[in-house]
Amino acid sequence: MPNIFITATDTDVGKTTISALLCLHYGYSYHKVIQSGDLENSDSMTISQLVPNVKIYPEQIKLRKSLSPNLSAEFENKEISLSDFNFDLLSQDNVIIEGVGGILVPLSDKLDVIDLMEYFGMITLLVVPSRLGIINQARMALNLLKNRNINTIGFVTNGEYRPDDFNVISRLTNTNHLFHIPTMEIINHESLKSLKIPTDLFCSIEKDKYLGICKKIFEYNTNNQLSYLNLCERDSKIIWHPYTQHGIESEFKCFISGSGSFLIDDEGNKWLDLISSWWVITFGHCDKKLSEAITKQVKTLDHIVFAGYTHEPAIKLAEILLDLNSQYFHKVFYSDNGSTAIEVALKAVIHYHQNRGQRNRINWLALEGGYHGDTFGAMSVGYSSNYFKPYYEFLFQKIHFIPYPESYDDTTEEQWQIDCELSLNKAKYIISSIGKENIAGIMIEPLIQGASGMRQTRPEFLNKLLSICKDNEIIVIFDEVFTGFGRTGTLFAYQQLKYIPDILCLSKGITGGVLPLSVTLFPQYIYDAFVSDNISTAFIHGHSFTANPISCSAAIANLSRINNENTFALIQKINNANSAFILELKKKFEDRIYNYFTKGPLCVFSLKDKYKNYGLNFNIIIKRCLERKYLIIRPLGNRIYLLPPYEIDIETLQQAHKLIIEALFELNI
Repeated sequence: MPNIFITATDTDVGKTTISALLCLHYGYSYHKVIQSGDLENSDSMTISQLVPNVKIYPEQIKLRKSLSPNLSAEFENKEISLSDFNFDLLSQDNVIIEGVGGILVPLSDKLDVIDLMEYFGMITLLVVPSRLGIINQARMALNLLKNRNINTIGFVTNGEYRPDDFNVISRLTNTNHLFHIPTMEIINHESLKSLKIPTDLFCSIEKDKYLGICKKIFEYNTNNQLSYLNLCERDSKIIWHPYTQHGIESEFKCFISGSGSFLIDDEGNKWLDLISSWWVITFGHCDKKLSEAITKQVKTLDHIVFAGYTHEPAIKLAEILLDLNSQYFHKVFYSDNGSTAIEVALKAVIHYHQNRGQRNRINWLALEGGYHGDTFGAMSVGYSSNYFKPYYEFLFQKIHFIPYPESYDDTTEEQWQIDCELSLNKAKYIISSIGKENIAGIMIEPLIQGASGMRQTRPEFLNKLLSICKDNEIIVIFDEVFTGFGRTGTLFAYQQLKYIPDILCLSKGITGGVLPLSVTLFPQYIYDAFVSDNISTAFIHGHSFTANPISCSAAIANLSRINNENTFALIQKINNANSAFILELKKKFEDRIYNYFTKGPLCVFSLKDKYKNYGLNFNIIIKRCLERKYLIIRPLGNRIYLLPPYEIDIETLQQAHKLIIEALFELNI
């Protein structure tokens, strides 16, 4: 039998009675998640009286005041978050979990009961009081549950028998009306037992039909679980995963839901996402505001070809992006992932020079260690001996790489000055050797190179390099696919520098992680070079899903939250916790860690030389060790980094720090 979450259209409409009925007749255990007020006469105590010998799990949160949970918690100087709940009881069979109030009762300013229902990921049964107005209330509740993709097996009614209303609700929401309970003057163990009599419980509903409906409830979860069986085996037969050596890794954990900083696997285990699912999640998984924006947009306009047509979400998002960048840029070109944002920039710069008659500008500058994507143009301006080796002869040949001066908390000033000077001198030498009139532009990941190992440099170096480029009229492209939207502690990494890039590439965090989208921002002067009455000067580039309205709407909702003091206060709290973690690592492991730093929400450290083997066994070993602790971390060789969603609970993050330290001891680091 399945675990069932009992919720309702309102408070005090019979959730506890329905829970008791299922416990009595079908052997369910009982769990009241939150008890708000009247602790001496709690719902758990009521269940124990109605169903003697029932197994009752203790409440996870008890609040003294008989108020909505958010207000009662405020009275006790508490704030309820998803991290206050656990899934341990879900390993038990046959558990009824009773909610509190209706589905939109607030648990905090950021959390409603419906969010908790998503978090538990269980089948839901809606209790509806049978009275005037129930059609409207029930439809709103059931439609909201459906929009949030919550499995709702059906609704039950109690009170006045109104079969026409029940049929309307069932037909218009395509939801089963499971059964009806008549008004009961006395509710006790005996009266609940008597409800087994079909004429008392269901009026005109036949007993066989009732039993069939109940069987459907209990089989629903079993059938649903069958779809999750052998997923790894099915996956291995048909899917080729990115960045994966299938000869080493052959089984992959399957996740079925997410909420906040957590992901839930097909066995009900709760995993902490400490890398924001490849750096795309901003606030958290299944963010309510993003879900609402997507749902609203998909019902209005799903897609329209963007060549010669437009729509409001694309216009509004472009306005927001230009405003966030203080009008440094003037035109927005849409694409759908980080690599394509880079390709757009590269092609536009090449075409720009050709439109101006400068066909000799075919050389590119880039930084060693840079990674800009996996399409051919992006690979050409990247520098990775392992990633791109099979494709070298097919890449652009006129790419000139400048050494990248790394700087960490343990880098000496002397070493930094040597490395920085070497890089700048190499840049000057390349420019003078090639001639500035032959250079198309330079591609840079500002402050931190992500995929090549979270390699950090100082603003000092970039300021001097950009000054050289500006003096030589070299177009500067910033790849902020990773660093954008708060990842370095400011909205964009370039905001920590003296100079503004000519072109800005953004993706990953732009939609909050829910849908693919990217943008390339241009200044007016580059755009103007393409405008004429000749099609040959136009920028002939695009993608089928360019500026998809649903993706744009998600980005608008995400950006409406991201550029405010509260968001950066969250980032600072993460930074404070990560900084304390680095100090603890230094204390416990002394000289066995190096190249460590924190920046914004990012925390990075490396493990000593014996593990310095990028892409081979170490990162898999440490990854699997951390997975045993239900932590999602993807080491880059011997370098471990944390980049959690911004709304992660700090106590949860601190607990993850402890688990990482445990794992390092287990590995004898």
